Amino acid sequence: MLVCGIDLAGKEKNNTGLAFLGEFSQVRIVHSDEEIIREVLEKKPALVCIDAPLSLPRDGKMRPADRELKRYGALPPLMGGMRSLTERGIKLKRKLRELGFKVIEVFPRASQKILGIKDEEDLKRFGIRISSLSKDEFDAILAALTGIFYLKGKARLVEGEIVVPI
Repeated sequence: MLVCGIDLAGKEKNNTGLAFLGEFSQVRIVHSDEEIIREVLEKKPALVCIDAPLSLPRDGKMRPADRELKRYGALPPLMGGMRSLTERGIKLKRKLRELGFKVIEVFPRASQKILGIKDEEDLKRFGIRISSLSKDEFDAILAALTGIFYLKGKARLVEGEIVVPI
């Protein structure tokens, strides 16, 4: 079983962290949606976990899940720079699903706090031994780790939107 975690940047010129955990572990920085899609197509993960809003609020600026996860730092999907991240996330989700991949929204900051992970050293408890990570790579690993919890039935869906470990 292989899971992909993506710490998506709002703009393609900025760094996006990309991690694969499972049969092998790999982490790197990418920029374009094409790079992300090429890596996913090549590695064929069972699940793709994206750290970005993957839907728009029905009313107002926040979804119910964003309100529930606000204590972990969740931001409104339509606030400032979050708007471009949300638009990119929705577009990427649509492309990946059209290609046959299962895609979920994750919030690594919540996962990090729920699982008690402070740094790379704490990742070793989960069998992840990758060091010298950028913030984007670290968050991509947390996204993939959340996906592993999801596939093992050890996660919950917050308000039908965002997956977090339990």
